[in-house]
Amino acid sequence: MSEEQTFRAGVPAYVEAYDKISELIARTGLRPGDLVPGEVTLAADLYADRVAVAEALLLLEEDGRLVRDRGRRWRVAPRRTAPVGFAASFHRMLGPEVHPARRLLAEVERPSAWTRDLLGADEPCLVWETVFEREGVLLAASLELLLTSAAPAELLDDLDASVHVVSERPSLLETLGADVRARLTPQVWRLAPVSRNTERLSWMELPLHGIPASLTVVLADGDRPVYLAKNTFDLATFDLAVDLTIAP
Repeated sequence: MSEEQTFRAGVPAYVEAYDKISELIARTGLRPGDLVPGEVTLAADLYADRVAVAEALLLLEEDGRLVRDRGRRWRVAPRRTAPVGFAASFHRMLGPEVHPARRLLAEVERPSAWTRDLLGADEPCLVWETVFEREGVLLAASLELLLTSAAPAELLDDLDASVHVVSERPSLLETLGADVRARLTPQVWRLAPVSRNTERLSWMELPLHGIPASLTVVLADGDRPVYLAKNTFDLATFDLAVDLTIAP
């Protein structure tokens, strides 16, 4: 190490505030879902700079320790559940409190430039679109496509979305069964922002400070891509917990 190199003295104020807030939560016995004091109160109680406290709260949210409710109040985050595998249904990745609300679409569609590009096949696809809710609020959806040559015949014959029981078949991927999912390998994972102004989010009960995002996923059976999904969700409400080493 050269003599010109120097070390930062101490730690940033927001890191100290982060530690103090974490200690306060543990010391006072706050449980998941409990309210956490606001930044003004915390700054006074912890003898900390308010700007540092505000930054620490944001970092605690980023690390999954705190969440903000729809009233923008800070709460202790729900206990983390074990991550799921990469071939699990998207709503499983968002946590156990997320449930299917309704199926918007179940049909066979002709190939498009999008499916040709990502699946590499000029072949029709079985398409399901499902909306998911948390505590009665619609905050996530999956548009799933499966090459018809990879789809079970009974699903190709079941194209009336109005009679689908989503509690029993929450997603196309889950309906395929564990044996099929065990063969799938990830090919593409792409996270991107979604404009709040698009009509494609007309179903979504997005909070004022929500961050709509999409996760595009391609899964292959062997060397052949067969499954494509565009999963839309509020990134300000959810974080994704996936363990790529876990078998589906």
